[in-house]
Amino acid sequence: MDARYIMDYSAFELMYEGIRHTTVEEHAEEWQLTAEQAETLKKRLLDEENRVYEYWLDNLPHFAVFEPDGRWAGFSYPGQYRLDPEWDAERYNADDTTPRLHYDRDAVDGCDYVGSDALTTIARDLLEKVGNARDCIKSGLFPALVEYADELLLLLDDYDQRAVDYYDGQPLDSDDSAAALFAAGWRGSLCEAEDLFFQYPQSFEALQDCMSGIRSEYIDWMSSRVGEFEQVVDEVWEEFDEEFEASDYEYGTDPDILEDIQIRKEEEVVSYIAEIVDDLLHEAGLGEPQYLFQLDTYKEALSTEYGIDIYGRVLKALRKQSGVDEA
Repeated sequence: MDARYIMDYSAFELMYEGIRHTTVEEHAEEWQLTAEQAETLKKRLLDEENRVYEYWLDNLPHFAVFEPDGRWAGFSYPGQYRLDPEWDAERYNADDTTPRLHYDRDAVDGCDYVGSDALTTIARDLLEKVGNARDCIKSGLFPALVEYADELLLLLDDYDQRAVDYYDGQPLDSDDSAAALFAAGWRGSLCEAEDLFFQYPQSFEALQDCMSGIRSEYIDWMSSRVGEFEQVVDEVWEEFDEEFEASDYEYGTDPDILEDIQIRKEEEVVSYIAEIVDDLLHEAGLGEPQYLFQLDTYKEALSTEYGIDIYGRVLKALRKQSGVDEA
């Protein structure tokens, strides 16, 4: 994010970047926030956190089950899968009625995986991003969680030993889905995060992986456009190769001919820059000042050794569109 425009980001965009209402004060000096601005951000984030948690509860699967160990053959926690009731009876005390965290793996279909469930996703966010997870639940700070308070507290009790982390689950291969999303017009820009999230329910970790995959597709597309320009330049040189014989005329060092070639390159690159800028503005949404920082992601893809600063020209065009002065 660009700290100069911190108040211009939506609450969801701040959440996507890892900010929560409890961490605003940590960044207040860096972002040069007034006390009023800090309070405004905290209120916006608290409301958004509750909205996201409610959305997860309504749209993510519920695989977490809370029952005594001895009663749940066929349910499992990381590293174990219990199928034999007699084996369970030997391993666990049947008189122990303490509810423990298990995952109903039989309920997982081809689109989900253990660790992507609603309660584990919420608990992970509370623990890793918000902080003071138990107090948040007990105090009723998030109205959306009140109905699930008991389950969440049990999950927190077993979190370290039994909860499945997102990266310990089995995310689906996202290569094909990233290509499909890119083809559908998604570009993995920050301004798209909220729409993508609410169109395709997922955790923030999954959303970040998805966005990263789309950006990789975008980098490939930009590289292909630059590569096509370079191929055109090669053809320009070939034209001069055919016109002059190097053994008779050292055109490669003649300043007039080099100037002619440079003029041709300048003419040819215009359409490629225009195409890239148009896509960045209308597909990737980089026409607003707070989103310009993302262009740095594509700097390497927009680089060429063919004597044209494509990245610099694209940046200049975007700055002009967004009303940002030259750096």
